[in-house]
Amino acid sequence: MTALPQSHHHDHDHTPAPESSGGSVGEDRRVDLKIVAVLFGCTVLIISVIARGVFDNADYSNLLAMVASILLGGPIVYGAAKSLFTGRCSHDHGDSNSGSGHSHAHAHAHDHDEHGHHTDSHMEELVALAIIGSFAMGEYLECAVVAFLMLIASLIEHRTAVGGMKMIESIIRLTPTRALKVA
Repeated sequence: MTALPQSHHHDHDHTPAPESSGGSVGEDRRVDLKIVAVLFGCTVLIISVIARGVFDNADYSNLLAMVASILLGGPIVYGAAKSLFTGRCSHDHGDSNSGSGHSHAHAHAHDHDEHGHHTDSHMEELVALAIIGSFAMGEYLECAVVAFLMLIASLIEHRTAVGGMKMIESIIRLTPTRALKVA
């Protein structure tokens, strides 16, 4: 007995969304701008280290390290303060300023308290505290290095998440939109 193929319609759609969940054009530009800022801050940091060895007076090196600390640490401190005041981690839930109008939920496990706030560790806030403390103590070089390492780790995490999302989307596109029911 041969089964006649019958079409079967789903209640959901397998067609890709008009905008990739890998990020909007605005978000891609924001990430590109962040990469340029990190590279510029890193350049100032390297010049500061070189100036420390070249000049007898440490004032030039400290001034450059202070600039690098502000360039590299400023976005981290701003993001941590914003996260503390809003109760939302911008790197885990998408940024409302990105212009995309939707959030990007990453595969992070989060525990919430009875008010819906995150109770997991807040790495960005802890690093911001270290940045503020080292800047206040005048340890500008250490401040810039900590900020640089945090930003590089954050960029690597973001690029990995975007790549994973794109791979998942490509797998979803492979699934058929219609199913044949065999009687």
